[in-house]
Amino acid sequence: MDKLNLYIFTEDVTPIITFTIDNNSFVFLAKFASIFDIDLRTNHEIVPIIINDIRKKELLKMLQEASNYYGKRILKIYSLLSDIEDDKKFSFAVTSDEFEEELIDNIQIQLKFMNMDLEGIELIDAIENYIKLKDEIDTKFLSKYNMIHYDGSKTVKIGEQDKKKRVCRFCGKSIVKGKSFNSIAHVIPESLGNKKIFCHDECDQCNGGLIKTLEDSLGSYLEVFKTTWHVKGKRGVPKIKSKDGNLEIISLKNNPLLENNEEIKNILSQIRSRPEVLILQRNSDGSKIDPFNIKYQSTNKINPQDIYRAFCKMAIEIVPAELLNKLEFTNRFIHKDVKLTKLPKIAMTIHPELFLKHPEISLYYLKQNDENLPKIVIEIEIWTYAFVCIVPTSENEITDYLSEEKYKKYFDTFYFYKGHKWNFEDFSLDELRDFNMNIHFNQEDTSLENEKHTPS
Repeated sequence: MDKLNLYIFTEDVTPIITFTIDNNSFVFLAKFASIFDIDLRTNHEIVPIIINDIRKKELLKMLQEASNYYGKRILKIYSLLSDIEDDKKFSFAVTSDEFEEELIDNIQIQLKFMNMDLEGIELIDAIENYIKLKDEIDTKFLSKYNMIHYDGSKTVKIGEQDKKKRVCRFCGKSIVKGKSFNSIAHVIPESLGNKKIFCHDECDQCNGGLIKTLEDSLGSYLEVFKTTWHVKGKRGVPKIKSKDGNLEIISLKNNPLLENNEEIKNILSQIRSRPEVLILQRNSDGSKIDPFNIKYQSTNKINPQDIYRAFCKMAIEIVPAELLNKLEFTNRFIHKDVKLTKLPKIAMTIHPELFLKHPEISLYYLKQNDENLPKIVIEIEIWTYAFVCIVPTSENEITDYLSEEKYKKYFDTFYFYKGHKWNFEDFSLDELRDFNMNIHFNQEDTSLENEKHTPS
């Protein structure tokens, strides 16, 4: 035994920091554990630990002192733990052994559900069902589809590292042909919280022109939710503006004025998923309209088909380079060189009990052709929302999945989506329209219904 491994388990990642065994290491690790009220001499179990501001401050002070001996690498412990929200759980272990991947996965799964405030039988059932479903996906679903997944917790840069060798995935041109690659191209827009998933193979001209247009519609579509969940984009958290001007936005984060506000306390007690802000709608005389049914009229216009194109654009950015030739039709669709009057519906759902700090993206592509399944499907999870759509690789494929029967058969193949309430929305309209949305909250759940892209 000539080294000790410090494993830090979070629900997203588990870095390992290795120490040479000496007296300094024993003292450091004992101090680290003591911050979380753990004595390494007597406690050898991996237990969930709650992080808070007081412990973060103690930890930073200790790590700054230790960096004189261990170097700056030790500060990555603070970087990791400071990102964990207050009152959320993590775990750690000090051992001379190397843990197997399966054990690490199981600990991360437990933390994920503990951080949903599940406990007892409910926690055990949730973990068992999750592991069972994961095993089924591994043995059944993945026999048909390859899967690429990025959870947004660590930096990923897709494509060619060398700028001089890059070829844009959208226009097919390189630096030699007058293109530049100086901007950072975000796969999921930065305005939606993505700080980690990038694509090198996207030229500045496409990134600032075509792609910005698509992302503008997607951003406007999700703007009300960015504010609700207090998500910071390039310019901070956006303010909601409604065309009729009668929305009142009340911040729920560290707001002392709420302590004695019985009206708001009563509303919040009936909403299962607590947002960062509360949206109230009032009549012109100041009287409150039903707080669980908000009629939002955006001041921005959206093009529904551009939202579909934005999802397809993300697919092109993360698909393996050797499959790009199969997405030529998709690329033409994104560039609006193909005019489509009807598109397969986009499946949408809300997980009110789960808020994702980082947006996640998954791409599924067939291992071999199957007439009953779409070749490529993309899933994007943002905050508490999930979107699943078929990436069209030909006009025939689009026509096939306009059939309700065939669409249902495809969606049922993704059986791990079962158990959620899905809405299937039509984004076929290809023109700028006023955007109105009905947001419905009720006492049992938090859900979105009757999203409409309606003209004024």
